[in-house]
Amino acid sequence: MTYFSFVLTMICSVAHTSSTYEITVDLVGHLVWPIVVVFIIWIFARPAIAVMQSLRRIRYGDFAFELEERESTGDDKADLLKSIVERSPHSYQWIRQNTSLRLLDGEFDKLIAEHPSIFERATIIRRDEQGKRLEPGWPGVKLKS
Repeated sequence: MTYFSFVLTMICSVAHTSSTYEITVDLVGHLVWPIVVVFIIWIFARPAIAVMQSLRRIRYGDFAFELEERESTGDDKADLLKSIVERSPHSYQWIRQNTSLRLLDGEFDKLIAEHPSIFERATIIRRDEQGKRLEPGWPGVKLKS
């Protein structure tokens, strides 16, 4: 039985009562817990991801799982930038808008210059509303290949 059909069943079973107030209270009572679960996941998602990224070994009873340890550069900003661009290159603008790293373009360039064995500059393709390519592209960063 899906949650939706459960709610419909509850509405139908409560509909035989005479009070709209009772129907509302019953419905709210059944809908509160999913909202609370989603809210808790939303609150703790980033801290949980940070903890999982820092784990090296997971052990539960006979089950053990060892994770690859990330190499640290000793520079918090460089480590954060490395974790951001591990999967794909990103523009400086995208990094500022979607992460906690709020550097100016010059600061990104300086960070890249300080860690030339890890990062290199990239030009990220940008397009207008019709999909036409605009020149020049966005300045960005990628991992050194």
